[in-house]
Amino acid sequence: MFRALIVAPAVPPDARGNGPRAVLRLARKLRGHGDVRLVAGFSRAAERLPQGSVGVDLRGRRRRGAWLRLWRSARRQVAQWRPDVVLVAGLGMPSLGVRTVAVVHAAETSSRLRALPWTRIGGHAADVVLVAHEGVRRRVAAAGVPAWRTEVLPVGMEVGEPRAMPAPGPLRVVHVGVIAPARGQHVTIDAVSRLPPSYKRRVHLVVAGAVGDGRYVAQLRIAARGQPVTLAPEDGQPDQTLADSHLAVFVPAVDVGAPDEALRAMAIGRPVLWSHHPLLRTAMGGCGLRVAPSSVDDVRNALIEALVSTDLEALGRRCHAHVRASRSWERLWPRWKQLIGIT
Repeated sequence: MFRALIVAPAVPPDARGNGPRAVLRLARKLRGHGDVRLVAGFSRAAERLPQGSVGVDLRGRRRRGAWLRLWRSARRQVAQWRPDVVLVAGLGMPSLGVRTVAVVHAAETSSRLRALPWTRIGGHAADVVLVAHEGVRRRVAAAGVPAWRTEVLPVGMEVGEPRAMPAPGPLRVVHVGVIAPARGQHVTIDAVSRLPPSYKRRVHLVVAGAVGDGRYVAQLRIAARGQPVTLAPEDGQPDQTLADSHLAVFVPAVDVGAPDEALRAMAIGRPVLWSHHPLLRTAMGGCGLRVAPSSVDDVRNALIEALVSTDLEALGRRCHAHVRASRSWERLWPRWKQLIGIT
């Protein structure tokens, strides 16, 4: 039976972010095709790791020491279990003596990557470096990883049939993503607050997501007072929150090439209002309602357009078709199988 060892410095719920969630999506997919073992670091408590994981205690360790401890644990698993392939989340893993695939879902700036321990070592040790989008490819190349080792191949997602829109009523809008200043929740709240009264009474905004900045959440609570806005930090049912909405909002101030939160909304047939950045435009396929970055007026006008003239259900179906064609496992799995050696 095919054996795959996955090594990750952190996974949910011990860690937040799209990268750790992508690791779990990959593990779930691989389990349908062979035996999978997950070696995962933790900085809070081992019981927070997925069941059956090999936990590596990284509490109190700096980045170099954490990767060294993780590498030693992975090396032991390779010697004892003899996997066919090792998939590493990130570029911090020196050679393990077996075919290794580095999976880089997102990347820090090139200068920051160059400063990280073992970035070049990990990049050279991997047989192939799979990156989520062209922006990550450029950053890892600038950090010293050979361009010929890299390939753009994102971690896929399960895409079923589009879900029915909620019953007619107020326009239910959900701002998705980590709650932090760079993700633009304040822009969406300001846009709702500036709607004319005749439109504002027909809109309800939910701000849902993991908390990235607690002080920012407190500021948002002040801005939301008296407005048709509900704050739902650490929402325990993100998929249901999306299903209960008519429109998702994803308006980061900076370019985000792997917008998993927006893509999850599109995967169930919800259109997305998004800020126009080059990498984000590529990921979104130009589908949805596009606004200028950090423009309160653009977001307000797009909400009015959604209320007055946009067929959100038809737009949602087009967004769903784009995600199925570009990010679904159905589309991506044949290439993954080829690169990691599943026959």
